[in-house]
Amino acid sequence: MQNKLVYKVGDLISAAANNEVQVIAHGCNCLCTMGSGIAPLIKSAFPYAYEADCKTRKGDKLKLGSFTVGDPEHYGYSSGPLVFNLYSQYNYTGRKNGLRDLDYNALYDALDLMAFELQCYALGEDLKVGLPLIGCGLAGGDWRIVSRMIESTLLKSGFNVTIYTLKDIELWLKE
Repeated sequence: MQNKLVYKVGDLISAAANNEVQVIAHGCNCLCTMGSGIAPLIKSAFPYAYEADCKTRKGDKLKLGSFTVGDPEHYGYSSGPLVFNLYSQYNYTGRKNGLRDLDYNALYDALDLMAFELQCYALGEDLKVGLPLIGCGLAGGDWRIVSRMIESTLLKSGFNVTIYTLKDIELWLKE
């Protein structure tokens, strides 16, 4: 039986810090900024995620559809979640003109690669994954599309995924 997305009104950063989830992911641009949306909160709480992002070439369009992983042990931290930086948009300038920055194909590819990576990493361990409404805030994505991508990648691969929202998902979808 395939898992279902679980929605929780709450703070993804706190959930990760308190080990409610062992893995988090967020959408990133290819410019190594982590300057808006949930990214600066992740950068502050889990600086190794930003360190992983900065090991890539700033502005490299080839990052689209891939990811970097902030693994706390690899970067010398004693604890923390695995943080996947999913390269799902090239930059962040479209929103200024009412355009969508999110690249759906890039997000799907990054989620698919993340699912594969987690299968290799987990080795039967029951890892809990926490996500924001990835790509559907400032990047302008449609949650109905993105949620299906998560279902066909992470859930299909057997992972438990909780979507953390700051308000009830039904209210958010009505806006």
